[in-house]
Amino acid sequence: MKLEVGKVYRMSNGLHCRVICTDRKWSIGGEPAPVLALMTPDDQVVALSEEGVWIGYAVRVVGEYDPWGDVPIDAPIWVKNTQDGDRWLKRHFAGVQNGEVLFWPYGQTSFTAECDAAPSYYGASLTDPALEGKEAGMK
Repeated sequence: MKLEVGKVYRMSNGLHCRVICTDRKWSIGGEPAPVLALMTPDDQVVALSEEGVWIGYAVRVVGEYDPWGDVPIDAPIWVKNTQDGDRWLKRHFAGVQNGEVLFWPYGQTSFTAECDAAPSYYGASLTDPALEGKEAGMK
């Protein structure tokens, strides 16, 4: 049986698991473990062989990944303020609110700002998108 990403399978222990990856290049104890799956009831990440044989536990899921979670306030970022424009503005990071990256307007920082932080509706990036030749932002 070939395991497929997104499908739910019943394990021999009676629990269910949802396959989240089938191309992982790693091993546990020398055994190839290309498949990762979330196993209920506690969303433990388990490693499986391509045939679905349990190899071991990988790591426990502790929360959703937030690419902006480790960015310090006032870190330099680039923001895009218009949907159709190609111009990215240099600003300073002000946090995340309701899923939107916030920045300090007019080049200010948390120390100098005399106004509220503004949301970046059309994109934000930690690296200069112009240098990468494409929009490499994390929205």
